[in-house]
Amino acid sequence: LLRSLSSLSLCFLPTSESRKLKPEYLKGLPEKLQLYSQFLGKRPWFAGDKITFADFLVYNILDQNRIFEPGCLDAFPNLKDFMSRFEVTP
Repeated sequence: LLRSLSSLSLCFLPTSESRKLKPEYLKGLPEKLQLYSQFLGKRPWFAGDKITFADFLVYNILDQNRIFEPGCLDAFPNLKDFMSRFEVTP
């Protein structure tokens, strides 16, 4: 999780170095999202049947990726469902 946050931050830093790293990040993104998708499986939340702090962290990571690359979750319906479920949770 922390590695994902660290890698994602490279995409938003306005430096020439980060611009060089973006294509490599995007190349590996589907593989990373696949891991999240597999871990979530058919559960509603990442740690089980109830929302936990972990879901807030994962939501943030997925949301930043979705902003950076809008169609990145299209191949992962369970992650898209997770995002929708999270967004309507009071």
